[in-house]
Amino acid sequence: MSMMFGGSKKTSQPIIITVDGKVIECDGPVNLRKQLMANKIDVYPLKAKITGLLLHINTFSSNDDACSGNCGGAGICGTCAVKVLSGAANLNPPSTNEKNTLRGRPADLRLSCCAKVNGPITIQTKP
Repeated sequence: MSMMFGGSKKTSQPIIITVDGKVIECDGPVNLRKQLMANKIDVYPLKAKITGLLLHINTFSSNDDACSGNCGGAGICGTCAVKVLSGAANLNPPSTNEKNTLRGRPADLRLSCCAKVNGPITIQTKP
C-alpha cells in the first residue's frame, strides 16, 4: 500500500571511495573534490600551496581557494588532479574544459573538482 502512494524510499548501496588506502563511504552521486575535502583529505600538492600562499601575500586576498593555489573547483588550474586506479567507469565523462586542462598528462588522471562519483572508485592523490 505504501508503494502506491510513494511512501517507500529507494534503498541504494553507499559509494565506496578508496583514496591513498583510506576508505570513504558516502551516499552518491558526489563531487569527488568536495567529498575528499569533507573527509579532510588533501588533494593539493605542496607546489600549489606555496603558489597560493605567495598569491595571498602579494594580493592580500581573503579568498581561501586563492590561498590554496587552486581555482576553487572551476576545472582550470589542474592542481586537484588525482590518478584513477580503478572504477573510472563510475565517474562522469570528462568535460571539454577538463580535457583541455589535462592535455598532455596521463590518461588516468581526472580533476577531482570535475569528477562526479556514482560508484566505487580507487584513487591516488597528488600523482
